Amino acid sequence: MNLKIPEVLFFLFSKLVALRKNNFANNKGLVYNGTIIVWRNRKMILYSIKSGKEEMQIEDIKNLLGQTYWANKRDNETIIKTIDNSLCYGAFLKEDGKQIGFSRILTDYATTYYICDVIVDAQYRGMGIGRAMLDAIHDNKEVSSLRGILLTRDAHDFYRKYGFKEDENCYMGKTKEE
Repeated sequence: MNLKIPEVLFFLFSKLVALRKNNFANNKGLVYNGTIIVWRNRKMILYSIKSGKEEMQIEDIKNLLGQTYWANKRDNETIIKTIDNSLCYGAFLKEDGKQIGFSRILTDYATTYYICDVIVDAQYRGMGIGRAMLDAIHDNKEVSSLRGILLTRDAHDFYRKYGFKEDENCYMGKTKEE
């Protein structure tokens, strides 16, 4: 198939219009060549999900974690240490590379992985970015078949969509000493 530029543009535009009615309304977005396209307040926002420590932006992550109830007091040294010892995922705006989402997992790559620090910048919440990061984790063949665990106070419905269930009978925990 040998398409000319106007035909390609018309094809993409028609797909975007059709998807806007369905996926954009549900904040699912359109994935094209590794870029996720979402529509918010009559503006198209392009972002991508990347994994790897080298992609993570410490200052952006510190700002993201500052928006949470569980990690809003982490210092840079602790953040760097957690990144160094985790499998990390981030959501990055295409226009300027700003990191607008962060998640990480801890794993032994044999039996279990632990999801932690899933956060999306408040300005970009409700656009499917957290879902896209969880999809990337779920699509990772090294961990997708393992048992997953996590802690959450307020996102139970979000994680249920990925097969997570509450288990009140087997969890024990020890809080961090201050």
